Amino acid sequence: MSQGVLEGDDKTRAQQELERARSGAESDRKELAGADAALAAAKTVNDMVSLGKLYFSTGAYAKSADAIQKGLAKGGVSDVDDANTLLGIALARAAKPVEAVAAFQAIKDPRLAELGRLWQIAVQPPAAEAAAPAATTGG
Repeated sequence: MSQGVLEGDDKTRAQQELERARSGAESDRKELAGADAALAAAKTVNDMVSLGKLYFSTGAYAKSADAIQKGLAKGGVSDVDDANTLLGIALARAAKPVEAVAAFQAIKDPRLAELGRLWQIAVQPPAAEAAAPAATTGG
């Protein structure tokens, strides 16, 4: 938009979407202030997962993963595959690839499992990097 590429209806739609995103981000920032206390007081596992989504939306990936893991550990999450997908992404973004892969592998829904497989590829080190330590130990 700052480069003037969008015009007319496209520009109007983009401005509306940007404003919605800004408004949503501001709302999330306000909710985040009480999120730690809300997680400690969460009455249901789905509340825990919802707080994990809130943390995720603000870039607090380690806290997101923690909240989602707490919900999953108690059992009874209404959409386990969705929770594991978000958990895997949060763990990947928190630089915990091994744990991320485990979350992605726990996905059962074929549509989300495909997304999980793509993320597994993304978090795996390239084959050359993985093989490099083994190649240098041979003397």
